[in-house]
Amino acid sequence: MVLNGLSIRFHRTLRVPGDGRVSALPPSLGHFTLHPVGQFASRVPDDWRERGGWFICMHRREALWLSFSPLGGPVALKVGVGEVNALTGDPWGPELHDDEQDYLVAPPQPWLDGIVDEDGEVRQFVATTPGQGHTVEGQIAGAETAGGIQLRAYAAREGAIAPSPPRTRPWESPGDGVVAYSAPMMAPEPVASPAPGSPMGIAAGGGIRQEIYTDPHGVGAWDQRTATEVVVHIIDPAGYRHITGRPAPPSPVTLESYLAAGLPWFDLDDEHLPAQPGSETLKGVASLDELESGMDAGASAEYW
Repeated sequence: MVLNGLSIRFHRTLRVPGDGRVSALPPSLGHFTLHPVGQFASRVPDDWRERGGWFICMHRREALWLSFSPLGGPVALKVGVGEVNALTGDPWGPELHDDEQDYLVAPPQPWLDGIVDEDGEVRQFVATTPGQGHTVEGQIAGAETAGGIQLRAYAAREGAIAPSPPRTRPWESPGDGVVAYSAPMMAPEPVASPAPGSPMGIAAGGGIRQEIYTDPHGVGAWDQRTATEVVVHIIDPAGYRHITGRPAPPSPVTLESYLAAGLPWFDLDDEHLPAQPGSETLKGVASLDELESGMDAGASAEYW
């Protein structure tokens, strides 16, 4: 999708181990497909219909990461997991803050793989069913009310930043599959139809080496009056099948076949870029692997 001139892609990848080790950046195993809520308004959960936005289908054994490619000049972006800021652990809100930078700027930020933990480390975006308090929102806010991922993009104030040429990533083709976001597409007077399957929230996965770079322009460079916000809901395969009438997109390959393929993990030569300190609030979030360590055999079979 494109928000205020920022192309954002949702990448599938494997979950890295949540055992305290810190991994390099995992590769993309393809993109999640974004579906407009309004196109399926009679079959989505009621709160989705009220909030609009888009949805993706995510398997439990997958993880998600976001890549950013400005189509023009730099863009500031806030990322929320449910009602929690993914960079600071603060409650979700529309304003930008620079005392504890609660947003990222692209460029220089090329991607985001999870919630910010310690300096130079994030915890991977993985999905789980709300209800047990395992989501980041449940652990930080004490309630699981929103779910999904919230995005709010801010263009630069006129004349505040010199224009820069657009950049692309090796996995991207400009314009390929990109949809511009404007207003949610809502069906008139939808008929409620509770969907089987489960909407999902974001939990914390394993650790990944990744910096959140300091805003090189300053918070005053961003026009906070014209920000564009959207929510991306997450559904499990059973719910996806009910909503769309189609089978869920296939899961990525297994870990064994992935390793056999010799696909690369990534690192960045970014020591010259100033980075933000880690979040003390989010540092205390337990990983999903830790929380599900006592999972019974039936739940384990469902996971795989």
